[in-house]
Amino acid sequence: MVTFRIDGLDRLLRNLGEFERQIPFAMAQALNRSADQAREELPAVWAQHITARNPNFLKSAMTTKGERATKSRLRVVLYDRFGTANLNLHDKGGTARARGAFAIATRTSGITARRGQKGVPKGLRPRNLANAFAKTGKSGDLVIYQRSGKYQKATKTARNKAERTGGPRPKGTDNRHLRLEYVTKPTNPVRADVPLSREFYQIMRREAPKQFAIAMRSAMKNSFRK
Repeated sequence: MVTFRIDGLDRLLRNLGEFERQIPFAMAQALNRSADQAREELPAVWAQHITARNPNFLKSAMTTKGERATKSRLRVVLYDRFGTANLNLHDKGGTARARGAFAIATRTSGITARRGQKGVPKGLRPRNLANAFAKTGKSGDLVIYQRSGKYQKATKTARNKAERTGGPRPKGTDNRHLRLEYVTKPTNPVRADVPLSREFYQIMRREAPKQFAIAMRSAMKNSFRK
């Protein structure tokens, strides 16, 4: 005769049911914690590819607020709360478009050469450029020129000599010239230069299983205490 001991079966079934109920909760925690870890790591990826004026920008900009996973909604979104950095364009490339009546200013090699570690100095940006004016270029784009150099009058000695001798009035030296600094366009191509999606995916793949195991152990431990 074959016999089975089933005195612990009820408890086993209860534990299995509790385990199943905790899975969505643990998955939500795993997604959120993994996204939080991505928020910590992605600024370093950004810094490797972009010379930004504010090195802390990306961490300040990225958030999961309002987009965190719950046990009934197993989806988390890490997004740019400012919406000013064109992160999607940096990630995948595409075309940047001017906002409203504004145009996108593409700097020339002269401005680029004067960039510092924090980008183009404030005084060299299109709106702040001294002795500058804008005009429509041959292609219809708005271009920004900067005046430089000065007109130097003839010396007083040369003028006096001309007056004494009755010679022609001496000319000064014209060192003034115009330098093209920016070309503005309604659109500007942007190449993909920061692999944010790829890095985010790798971080989530690495962290989610680990965080899920931690969350499940915690949930089941608390459940058994009840």
